[in-house]
Parts: sequence; structure tokens; C-alpha cells
Amino acid sequence: MTFPTPTELDTRLLPILHKTLKSKGTTDWSMKQDGSQVTELDHALQEAVIGVLWQLTPDYPVLGEEMDAEEQSRIFEDATTPFWVLDPLDGTGNYTAGVPFYCTALALIENREAQLGWVYDPNRRERFAAARGKGAWLG
Repeated sequence: MTFPTPTELDTRLLPILHKTLKSKGTTDWSMKQDGSQVTELDHALQEAVIGVLWQLTPDYPVLGEEMDAEEQSRIFEDATTPFWVLDPLDGTGNYTAGVPFYCTALALIENREAQLGWVYDPNRRERFAAARGKGAWLG
């Protein structure tokens, strides 16, 4: 099966991530049912990334951190095709506290194994990626 490359993800995701980060820069947060923080930015980033992923891989579901647990379970348990796992704002607590250590994290899963990992740190503008059998990159 052919998957997007880290470079393809960079080309499609980075502009949308930067645009969303600029437009939804508030650090106001609320508490999720599981006791963790969530911001408007978490939801905006998730929506933006999912939109890009659906364009790249329309048949692959996306399991996003900000989805409810029932939907997450359904995607995971029913996965007969590859699927994406997304944490749109990994480090929300740091983000809300003004600590510049947070990122967007993404993985493509096939047959319960990660095939591709992609992490972007917007503060340092660093991207970390790995593809099964192909290596790892810092860009």
C-alpha cells in the first residue's frame, strides 16, 4: 500500500498548521471529561488536519484526540483499512501556560502497526518523521 511521504505531509500540513495557530492563538481552556485540558486551538487544529488527511487519503478514518471516546473506540475496533491517529496539540497544558513545548503528532496505522509518524514543533519549526523500513528524518 502507498502512503503519503513526510514531504507530502509537510507540503500540505505546515501551511494549514501555521495559519490555524495564528488565527486561534488564545490560551483559554476548559476541562475535558477525562480531566485533561482542551482549548479552541485543539479543536481547530484537529479539524484543519483532518481536512487535509481526507484530501490525501479519503478512505482512511482519522482517530483524533478531541473525538469522544465512543467514536475513538469505533474507529480503532472497526479498522479494516489503515487509519490515522492524531493529537492536534500534544502538550495543551504547556501551551496554556505559555511554555513553548507542544506539537502536532500524527501516525498512520496499518494492521495495528505504525507505518508513518510525523511530529511538528511550531515553536522551533522542526519536523520529525519516520516511515517503516525507510528511516527517520528531522527537517
